[in-house]
Amino acid sequence: MSILVAERDPFWQRRWQVLELPWTVEIVTDGVLALERAFRDPPAAVVCEALLPLLDGLALVRRLRAHPLTRKVPAAVVSSLPLADRAREAGADFFLQKPLADRDLRDLARRLATRRAGEGRDP
Repeated sequence: MSILVAERDPFWQRRWQVLELPWTVEIVTDGVLALERAFRDPPAAVVCEALLPLLDGLALVRRLRAHPLTRKVPAAVVSSLPLADRAREAGADFFLQKPLADRDLRDLARRLATRRAGEGRDP
């Protein structure tokens, strides 16, 4: 199982890379790459930063929800901005506000791995 993480900040990319998770974590640096990757081979889950270059995280989630291959892929938005309502409107299953501890990232990965998109969204 793989989790696709779209994150522009090298600090947060490293945090995801060093987490000890039972799933593969693939990191991309912008929203267009995330969308292309998700359409090519849908991941088990997507985590995206809201402020991604080329295609922001909220638009990414909307496009994932609109496409038949990815509409059921659980998705989470993370941001330093308070965007919970906008993340919910975009179709995210979860929203977490940075800064986050490693346990928060692990818990998010676990929650995404056990959920289908749209099942009781709680951003």
